Amino acid sequence: MALLAEKWTLLILVQLCHGPLRFNALRRCVGPVTPKALAQTLRRLERSGLISRQIIAGSPPGVEYRGTELGFALAPAIRSLVRWASTNFEEIEQAQTRYDAANSG
Repeated sequence: MALLAEKWTLLILVQLCHGPLRFNALRRCVGPVTPKALAQTLRRLERSGLISRQIIAGSPPGVEYRGTELGFALAPAIRSLVRWASTNFEEIEQAQTRYDAANSG
């Protein structure tokens, strides 16, 4: 499933595992994502059944996104990936520095 490899997917799913969020709140949590990229990723996640979109009545009406059971089933795998990245961060940075030094110029 290529969707899981896309840039914003895991960050969005992590945020929605903590609870439902509106579009702008989600955008603030995720980081420097453009509104267009966020909207496209949210549509693909909804289409795949990993999140749901609920219209909130009010003036003005709002939209809230939340993880689905299928999306929550990914949480352990996402946590493992985050744990691995945190554990190996320095080693990865060192490897990148060595690579850059060997391949510059």
